[in-house]
Amino acid sequence: INYRMSEFVTKKMSGLIGYATPPPLVNFCGYNVEALAEWAWNVSGRTPHEFAVAYAVRKGHSDPEKFALWADAMGKLQFDLEGSEWPSCEGKFFPGYVADLLQKGTLPSLGTAYAGARGPWGEFKTAQQLDDDVRLAARSLALAKEMGIDEYYYQSLYADGLIKSLRALYKLRSLV
Repeated sequence: INYRMSEFVTKKMSGLIGYATPPPLVNFCGYNVEALAEWAWNVSGRTPHEFAVAYAVRKGHSDPEKFALWADAMGKLQFDLEGSEWPSCEGKFFPGYVADLLQKGTLPSLGTAYAGARGPWGEFKTAQQLDDDVRLAARSLALAKEMGIDEYYYQSLYADGLIKSLRALYKLRSLV
């Protein structure tokens, strides 16, 4: 959120439309909604880490610093994953299904985009970045387990599965 809001300010954008699903699902995106409000108001204010600590204090978490470390790791990881459009790219915006492209040996290299569609790699430019994000996911998952808050654990588990599937897809690409 901080990255995008900084981008919006730099580009002198004056409007923003967001969509947060209605309750009870909005609870799962509350952090991002609050972060959007924070940096829409003052993009040069608190750092993402400082915001995360304050958020955790407001939510009554027992270890705000641990939450902030988790949020730092998840923020980087989620940015890359959302930019990959995986698996939502499958069969919609991508020219063919990934399994078919893989079998034919035509699955694109990392960082390749087709007519605006960025899946399955999107923000991933190197194999090292994939490996680094696999480590970030493991760290996020460990921190979430330590915090003992289901919401963060399941979000971490989901991100861990996505990044591992992308790395496995990348490895399969070189084998086919």
